[in-house]
Amino acid sequence: MKQNIFKSAALAAVIALTGAVFTSCGGGSGSNSGSSSDSQGLATDGILGSFPQKYFECMDGINTARADMAVGTSEEHDAAKAKLDELQEQLKTMAETEGLASIEIPTEVAEGIPFKVVKPLVITNVEDRQLTLEGEVESTEAVDQYKVLNYGYLVAYDKDGKPFTVGQHGQYAPEDGKLDWAAGTKGKLTIYLSIATFNIEGLGRLGKLLIVDSKAEALKEAATAMSELQSAAMQKAREARGE
Repeated sequence: MKQNIFKSAALAAVIALTGAVFTSCGGGSGSNSGSSSDSQGLATDGILGSFPQKYFECMDGINTARADMAVGTSEEHDAAKAKLDELQEQLKTMAETEGLASIEIPTEVAEGIPFKVVKPLVITNVEDRQLTLEGEVESTEAVDQYKVLNYGYLVAYDKDGKPFTVGQHGQYAPEDGKLDWAAGTKGKLTIYLSIATFNIEGLGRLGKLLIVDSKAEALKEAATAMSELQSAAMQKAREARGE
């Protein structure tokens, strides 16, 4: 029991830190020492094409604008605010402009999960530090409304099979509108993937997604990988600042 609580707490802590890293490592010319150069290395020939690169650049610009709004003259503040609004609008429409809903991401189900994939997950919405994914699944056995909450987790792997981020808060919606899933019921799965500047490189090299349960070892491994990526990014930023 204690071990499971530890795993959940560790995972939650790593996910929460994605916000902090976006601020400290993704702040553009003002607060970021090297994120722009890192973005030049993002792969553009992967499943998602040039989207990861554009996503990084947009978020990097948003963070720069936010930093610029805190300093300078009134005119400079207004200019930064206008740039912020422009970039935020780009972010809102990015899923559509990049055609992400038509790009099916290879999606697998871990052993023991009572669902199979009918339609692989696709990105339907792009936000600050989060991607919304939607797909279609079918229950392989009866699942009650409470137990299904255990299966709302996701691990993303790059082309080399290395985990780089996690998804959580999965929502299963059976097409018959009932709360419980009878065996053979189809429905929609919506889940949210955490992305920050320290792990966005993995998005450019995305290999597959794996649906797991809340106690999966794969989830713990992904949390550890995220923590290591975060530490490496922060160390690189410190070195770039000459610390």
